[in-house]
Amino acid sequence: MGSCLSTTSNKQNIPETGSKFVLKDFSEKDLRLAEELRKICNEKGKENDPCASAEIFHQMGLLYKTKSPDKISLIRSAALLNAAISRQPSNQQFKDDLQQFCTELLQTAGAEKIDADLMQISDQAAQMIEEMRVTVQQALSVLEIIPYDITIEEQRQLEVKKIHDIKLIQEQITQKYGDVMRYIAEKCSEIMGKNLCEFCIAAMGSLARSEVTPYSDFEHIILLEEGVKKRKKHKKLLEYFRWFSVIFNIIVINLKETIIPSVAIPSLNDVTKKGGNWFFDSYTTGGISFDGIMPFACKFPLGRAEKTKNKPWTTELIQTVSDMVKYLDQEEIIKNGYKIHQVICTTTLIYGSHTIYGLFTDQVKSSLQNNKESNHDLLKQQLKEDLKNFDVFENLNNLFASSKCNIKRVVYRSTSIFIAALGQLNSIDRASSSAIIQQLHENKKINDETAHLLSYAVAVSCQVRLSWYMNKQSQDDYVGEDEVYRVTDNPYSKLTDIVGHKSSVDYFIIAYSLQKILRNDLDN
Repeated sequence: MGSCLSTTSNKQNIPETGSKFVLKDFSEKDLRLAEELRKICNEKGKENDPCASAEIFHQMGLLYKTKSPDKISLIRSAALLNAAISRQPSNQQFKDDLQQFCTELLQTAGAEKIDADLMQISDQAAQMIEEMRVTVQQALSVLEIIPYDITIEEQRQLEVKKIHDIKLIQEQITQKYGDVMRYIAEKCSEIMGKNLCEFCIAAMGSLARSEVTPYSDFEHIILLEEGVKKRKKHKKLLEYFRWFSVIFNIIVINLKETIIPSVAIPSLNDVTKKGGNWFFDSYTTGGISFDGIMPFACKFPLGRAEKTKNKPWTTELIQTVSDMVKYLDQEEIIKNGYKIHQVICTTTLIYGSHTIYGLFTDQVKSSLQNNKESNHDLLKQQLKEDLKNFDVFENLNNLFASSKCNIKRVVYRSTSIFIAALGQLNSIDRASSSAIIQQLHENKKINDETAHLLSYAVAVSCQVRLSWYMNKQSQDDYVGEDEVYRVTDNPYSKLTDIVGHKSSVDYFIIAYSLQKILRNDLDN
């Protein structure tokens, strides 16, 4: 790539924060910078010259900063400034501007501790993350590949050992990943000052399922104590937590693992317009970040903060317990459409009040029980779609016939979403696949052999996803296309490199059997 020797940047008269700046001027400059970037990208939107694009990202970052105190624009500004530094790490001007941005952010947020060093907090979090990744890599490196030439008893023993080892690795990652987010939350509380009410932060997604990786996104919500809406300073209270979330997200962005498309810069990655989503950030190491701003994502406290033509409303995930549970109502499920109801059903406490979190989980269970029939119908409808979209035969076809495939979709989701569905169909509220299988077994819904096979499939799928991310050092799900293969190579060979041919075959047999059972249940 070559070195980037520039230590300063031409800001081209980008105005400072606080200056009067009309939307027309902003849009014109934003589009001009986007066009400059497009000229130095290939037809797939990948940068040809990261040193040159760094200058453009820096200018765009300063431009979005001018829209302060708009919170989404500030998040975008932080992502762009960090992108510039990633591409020109020796550029002191870029670093100074990011440091200045962080200082001004705390002032704008009305933080109590305005001298806090957000960069230092990010550095400490990065060190914790690196230690976690080293530990995981070491644990994965000693896992055995199960061969063909062994007895049935020996095979069973090795399978049981793999189930145990992968479960232990996932538990360790869950603990360490949670520690990182808890550390950041504690720092945000110190920075913002005295809490205006009792609250808690609950994680969703893979962290809640204890199936998180060292490169996974952090999906989360903020739950507030009841009665805050009746307070005179209700709006001030909400602003406190909104700024809390912004600071939290920017500390995470400062890890420099947030890809630019995830912050949905309108001139670069507008998914609502044909041809608007053209930029592909192939340079940033995709790793730990908050859930994206894209309309179909937004599983973080600020939620869906921008309206679209088809959905002209916003969805905030900073709510009291009772208001958060309303997202489980059928009307809200249909309205929101990006499956927020599914993720808030499975959570884990990261930081804050155990009382509030306990109240939330109790109300979620009650809501699900009260709407059991309608939820059951909704689940069956979703299950039909999933069985079509994650069909094992289609997955295998992609592995053997395609030059590129999504390893998470083809392997991990081929079983995980169906084990979760099996749990929901049997009214099991456990989060992880392992816990669901255990409860199904205890409830005598499945026998010993089925429990073992499903547990083994979970272990294999988790090992594949973990190993693939660790080898790529990125949350990169794709196998193929940009890689050079021998004539006999295909994505399936990459799978067998990780867990061996026998485990790969056994996995898909189990996945097929699971899907077949669920299809039969739907037909009857």
